[in-house]
Amino acid sequence: MPLSRPCNDHVKQAHSHHRLPAQWHHPVEPDSGFPSRYPWRGRGGLRSRPRQADYLESPAFHPCVAFKLPSRAHRVEAFAALPGARILWCRRDPRAVVASMVTLNLDAAGLVMPWARHPVGAQREIENGMAVLQRHGRALPASLQRHYLPLRDMPAQMRGWREGVILAAACWRVKAELQLLHESMALPFLCVDYERLTMHKETVIREILEFLDLPWHEDVLRHHQLHQGVSTGLTDNT
Repeated sequence: MPLSRPCNDHVKQAHSHHRLPAQWHHPVEPDSGFPSRYPWRGRGGLRSRPRQADYLESPAFHPCVAFKLPSRAHRVEAFAALPGARILWCRRDPRAVVASMVTLNLDAAGLVMPWARHPVGAQREIENGMAVLQRHGRALPASLQRHYLPLRDMPAQMRGWREGVILAAACWRVKAELQLLHESMALPFLCVDYERLTMHKETVIREILEFLDLPWHEDVLRHHQLHQGVSTGLTDNT
């Protein structure tokens, strides 16, 4: 999750609404979403930096804006171009991640099937991640080549439960390699263990807020009661 802190004193926030302290909250209309499919492309061709960098520097934005982007973890260069960006990475037990990927259905490109087996699900993220790792001179794990590559060209409709588990595990493995790549970059980076967060909420959230230079407030422990907005997956905000 890249977080950016533009240099302005305006108190505004986008993308989700929370009953947070006044210094954190004021809704504005979000743009068409970050990152765009071609984050470096403008009307006149390729740009020197993403359009989101210009957007974040607008006085209409809160000093701290968060984007939840697990499917864009490979956009290393784009994140580096955002003003004041910091990376907050959540790492979860791979068994829980795989279980989620093989049970969550995705309806896209005319197909409805588990996210792990869908061609625009796990496979797309694996391919994007591998391309970035190779571009940065990172060798692909031998286990990834041994288990994933034979499934690359298999039609999605022919993939069964076993193939879904392999694809989900391969996706987690690529993300683990991307985490190491992000840690080697110049941007401030903090990795949070999901299981530790759920067991020790206040301790971990205080660490996160300190990393982000944000003040503590008791309401952050009641996010599940106060959150308003749209969530992905099976999250119920009612």
